Amino acid sequence: MIPAKNVAVIFMLAAMAGCRRAPVDQERLPEDPVLAAMASAQWRAHLAAEERERKLAYDRRKLDDHRTVVALLQRARDRYDRATTRRAVEKARAEQLSTLATVRELVQSIDPWGVNSNVLDDYAAMLSLLGADYPAARKASIDGTPGPLEKVRSNFDARQKTIAEWLDEAASSVDDGDEP
Repeated sequence: MIPAKNVAVIFMLAAMAGCRRAPVDQERLPEDPVLAAMASAQWRAHLAAEERERKLAYDRRKLDDHRTVVALLQRARDRYDRATTRRAVEKARAEQLSTLATVRELVQSIDPWGVNSNVLDDYAAMLSLLGADYPAARKASIDGTPGPLEKVRSNFDARQKTIAEWLDEAASSVDDGDEP
């Protein structure tokens, strides 16, 4: 009689013998590294285009909220620009703390995860400018040093332009599910 342990070994050997892999084709053509690089680049470009379309569609659905944020940011800037004394700048800054907090909450509601909207970095930079840099530059301008204010205004304007262009593109974009 054959012990149970030996029977198990025999079955294992029989199973392994019957389950052999087919031999690898030795005459396979080698991969072309140039074509592989081109295909990879094409795929990355496709993914980038898909991501852009996804973000456009997301921001298009949130356009009303974006317009509200842009209007609140512009009003905050205008308030600083209307201030003609250092004291008026400080008063404007104190009064705008709640407005800037509201803008932050609205931006958070637009994109809670922070990965869907394309303009979040611009909003964050504008909020930072309005929270500290803009009032300091406005005071320096009142004191006779216009350079910092020109720099801050230029930065603010550039971000405002970037946001406006993106939101215009989002507004005119067509989602795959939309009617033409």
